[in-house]
Amino acid sequence: MFLCVFYEDAVDLWGEEDLIKTISGAAWSKQMLSLYSTPPVEDIRLLEYLPQHTWVCKNSKFYDAENPEGVNSPWELLIFKNYFKSLL
Repeated sequence: MFLCVFYEDAVDLWGEEDLIKTISGAAWSKQMLSLYSTPPVEDIRLLEYLPQHTWVCKNSKFYDAENPEGVNSPWELLIFKNYFKSLL
């Protein structure tokens, strides 16, 4: 599952009406954001600089190398938590 991909790829995956296009040419899927929750930022434009990352989702938990125990939201993964802390 992808939340954010390059715009051209996103159109193929979800269709243009499901997308939020970013300044940098990426696109967020409204469907995926509603499924996994929106990132915890007040200004959505800050997501332009969100680190690219891949994780595994299984049984409603999100896993990566830094979170082998799994977390309840992709935004709780250490890479994103550190990014959101850096914005404060």
